[in-house]
Amino acid sequence: MQGDIMRFIAEFHKNERLTKGLKSTFIASIPKVDSPQHEARRSKKDLLLFKVDFEKAYDSVDWGYLDAVMGRMSFPTLWRKWIKECVCTATTSILVNGSPTDEFPLERGLRQGEPLSPFLFLMAAEGIHVFMEAIVERNLFTGYNVGEATPVSVSHLQFADDTLLMGTKSCANVRDLRAVLVLFERMSGLKVNFHKSMLVGVNITDSWLGEAASVLSCRVGKIPFLYSGLPIGGDPRRLSFWEPEYGVLGVRQLREFNFSLLGKWRWRMLVDMEGLWFQLLAARYGLESGRLCEGGTSGSVGVAGKAWDHSSDRWHWLPDLGNGYTVQGFIWHPQVPLKVSILTWRLLRDRLPTKVNLITRDTLPAAAHFCVSVCGAVESAQHLFLSCSTFGSLWASVSSWIGSSLVTAQTLSDHLVQFTSSAGGARACRSFMQLIWLACVWVVWTEQNHRLF
Repeated sequence: MQGDIMRFIAEFHKNERLTKGLKSTFIASIPKVDSPQHEARRSKKDLLLFKVDFEKAYDSVDWGYLDAVMGRMSFPTLWRKWIKECVCTATTSILVNGSPTDEFPLERGLRQGEPLSPFLFLMAAEGIHVFMEAIVERNLFTGYNVGEATPVSVSHLQFADDTLLMGTKSCANVRDLRAVLVLFERMSGLKVNFHKSMLVGVNITDSWLGEAASVLSCRVGKIPFLYSGLPIGGDPRRLSFWEPEYGVLGVRQLREFNFSLLGKWRWRMLVDMEGLWFQLLAARYGLESGRLCEGGTSGSVGVAGKAWDHSSDRWHWLPDLGNGYTVQGFIWHPQVPLKVSILTWRLLRDRLPTKVNLITRDTLPAAAHFCVSVCGAVESAQHLFLSCSTFGSLWASVSSWIGSSLVTAQTLSDHLVQFTSSAGGARACRSFMQLIWLACVWVVWTEQNHRLF
């Protein structure tokens, strides 16, 4: 099977042709059932928001336009031929009472559910970005300025097929928005559903907003409204803002989930000061010694002082301008088998079946809590991997072998951070030490299992 698959892929890469029938699908007819404003409010500046709704976005992408975009983005000719073969040779048939009709070719569109389709749609949507940048550069459209001392202009936000256009209150802005969207529709095939799109105003009278909406042939919306699944203009400090699932905030492990997501942004704030996100925050809150002010220029950002004063700071990741930061890089090492990384992940979350955890789950009697090394202590993850006289001594031997300082951290997460940083700040050294730490964890756990079974 492996040989057949590899030969098929190699043949496709060589000849840019797919086997007939490989791109055939069915269409099942299913009946459907009908079913930056905070800053503007505070500063009393007018803000015009237009939420674009594309009609059957994926189904209407023009293939010629998509190929032209890839050409302008300098994609190789061979790559464009591969994409054309994957997209343009698709056929489909309609299921009528469970029976398929004759196959017929498609003339446009991307099929939802294919891994390649979101990537191709992003390239198709790049046209709006180019249009908006062009009319802003030529002073045909005025975006919304965030900040006062060094304002940053924002004219559009895009996430997949969710597009939000924004600017100041002016008739010229309204006319140019419609012109851009109509022109983009003619070029790309992405039809804008103006009746479902909506115009929202901040510090703008209802009468003016109604006239602007009639020019755009859209409806007038109100704050809050949904953009990419999030209520724009809602107050996240209120419980009613969040869905009442998984601890009210919509995620199961809130602390870990939030820490992981913020990690990438912390890195970007350190090394990508030319990025739009940093410029927006700097324009709104101000800079102090090259970093964002703690309380903001207007004092609108509150920081819990006690939480900062009594907490010791430590590096979880040392800055590396060359390769950057990834959330998964904390324990998921590219040269380590997946089973080792999963074991480490479970260890740091205290999910390994140590005797303490098994007793907690009523799997073992309370009297069976002693460490498998017969040291007489209670077998917890902390004890087994760090403080056990038998297993814990591994760290001293390893540190002596590689010539690094002995780590004295009392928690597993701190031990991982300190151990990986003990050989220096270079990325290669940290990667090597991380590899050793993961290997030691695997050795300790397998030895513990061998003694039990």
